[in-house]
Amino acid sequence: MAEEVERTYFFWTAADIDKFPELPKPEEVWELGPGETRKIGVIRYGLYKDLIHPDFYPPGVFKKVLTLRIWVDRKYKPTGAPYWDIHQSHLVSSLVPLLDKFKFPDYELEITWVGTGPSARPEIKVIPLKKA
Repeated sequence: MAEEVERTYFFWTAADIDKFPELPKPEEVWELGPGETRKIGVIRYGLYKDLIHPDFYPPGVFKKVLTLRIWVDRKYKPTGAPYWDIHQSHLVSSLVPLLDKFKFPDYELEITWVGTGPSARPEIKVIPLKKA
């Protein structure tokens, strides 16, 4: 059963982003479609700056964003690099306080993407893992 957690959010400014290191390559971009759910078991995480090209930006115009890289247990991502790079600011701002608060990998996160486009938001459940 998922734990009820008090929602806190992580905030940053453009000046804050510049203080973080560049996101190391290769990137493993996190994407979820509307209503899609993914479970992850986080091993560790880091914050980085990165340049992205949103679909609605003109060609050649980029946006500097804060990116959360989460390294995950291989059972959650058996192929490719063992991490996800999260660029969506609402998901980053919701995950960082949880990652700071909970002792991973004693928990897994279940993330569902609710809505579409710029108004889409993450729904996050924190699920304690049973000890063997």
